[in-house]
Amino acid sequence: MLRLVSAMKNIKKTYGLTKKVSWHGDPCAPQLYQWEGVNCSYPNSEPSLVISLNLSASGLIGTITSEISKLTQLKELDLSSNELSGEIPAFFADMKLLKLINLRGNLKLNLTVPESLQERLNSKSLTLILGDTLDPTTLGGKIKKVPVLAIAVPVAGVVTYPEVLRMTNNFERVLGKGGFGTVYHGNLDDAQVAVKMLYHSSAQGYKEFKAEVELLLRVHHRHLVGLVG
Repeated sequence: MLRLVSAMKNIKKTYGLTKKVSWHGDPCAPQLYQWEGVNCSYPNSEPSLVISLNLSASGLIGTITSEISKLTQLKELDLSSNELSGEIPAFFADMKLLKLINLRGNLKLNLTVPESLQERLNSKSLTLILGDTLDPTTLGGKIKKVPVLAIAVPVAGVVTYPEVLRMTNNFERVLGKGGFGTVYHGNLDDAQVAVKMLYHSSAQGYKEFKAEVELLLRVHHRHLVGLVG
């Protein structure tokens, strides 16, 4: 428990989270006063555990701290919409209970996925969400920002943004539009694919998008296409 509290306080110190006024004392206790962005579990007769950490839009600057690796019971981590830079750390692969990592909206972050983490994606034990990138094409000399692509739902691993540009021929053909994204026609390995883009929207929109993807991962039918990324 002391290790958990120490790790959380070090995360606070690393990123200067002075606006997190609730971040004092024990992150999980008392239960009614959990730290902001922290979700805990309370197993019987056992110390409380941090199982999710949401630091989205918290003004995080710098690299992803290794203190996160000390949260050994973590299942979900949201670091989206910050100014993180550097590499995606390989230690994520060693966090065996981690099921979801959201890194979208960190424009300075190197989106190269470490080999050990890629193995977790391929094994379908982890979902990694990247995005909020810049279109390498320009319009009138200006770099164009593109909508978020929800990628790396772990079936065939990560589909990179340049690959999506190629398979959709720069999003040439629109198949349809939904409540939180547009669907484009594409070609991948001589097969037709549909590419769904997730736009910036409410948290509810992201949750619905994720739920839809998870459903498609589970369902198999001769009239349904496979999900590749």
